[in-house]
Amino acid sequence: MSPLPFALLALDLDGTLLDAAGEAPPDLPPELRAWQAGGAHLALLTARAWVPTFLADWPVGTVSRCYGAQLLQGGQVIHERALAPGTVAAALAPLRPADLAVGGKTVVVTRDPAAALRHTDPNFARRAAAAPGVLKLVHGGPDRARLDEVQAAWAALPGAGVIHERADRVVLVARGADKGAALAELRRQLGVPRARVLAAGDGPADAPMQAQAGVFVRVGAEVALAHADHTVAGPAALGRMLRQFRQGVAPPHLSAALTQMR
Repeated sequence: MSPLPFALLALDLDGTLLDAAGEAPPDLPPELRAWQAGGAHLALLTARAWVPTFLADWPVGTVSRCYGAQLLQGGQVIHERALAPGTVAAALAPLRPADLAVGGKTVVVTRDPAAALRHTDPNFARRAAAAPGVLKLVHGGPDRARLDEVQAAWAALPGAGVIHERADRVVLVARGADKGAALAELRRQLGVPRARVLAAGDGPADAPMQAQAGVFVRVGAEVALAHADHTVAGPAALGRMLRQFRQGVAPPHLSAALTQMR
């Protein structure tokens, strides 16, 4: 049997492996197990603060949570980029009471997802600034212009990175805690060259993975991912494409690259 064309599958979760209802196509987990049986490493790179319990049955080697703030293998942290306490305090300072009015919210996610702090918690600002291991700070609201102002203020903070994945939400992480940086670190730890990586995603936060993958697959129609090597309609179509790649079949415009990878 020919070796697999990719040694590392780096896949987003929501919208890429899971549909709008949060469910995976029935054929997808078995396909991922077939890749694992062939020697591939499966990494899930998600914006989520926690790992869904149903993934315990999936052949997941590495999870990157809060975009790229923390890499986990076997439940153990192998890499982490947390926000400095001073950065968290500086990010909360420009928020106004009106920002937290109807429809507004601010959440601070730490190493322990169960210990997340919300703006409705007592002494929120003080506790958030003192919280250890803040992986991301999320602020959302219906006022798009105001969110743009918050994003600009956060982008000016030293040692910080801003992710604006949704129109009603802006996220602060430590600089270098995006999915591209997480994939680069995982490649380094596993010793996998870029050409042997297949990455897939459906949103703007997945775009940084493109530079770290030999093939990047866009799932859906996100404009920020228009330069992907290939596009599929949804999770089920991604599963079919993975099966074709595993069997040595590739879309015509990728067939030459697939031959070189083997």
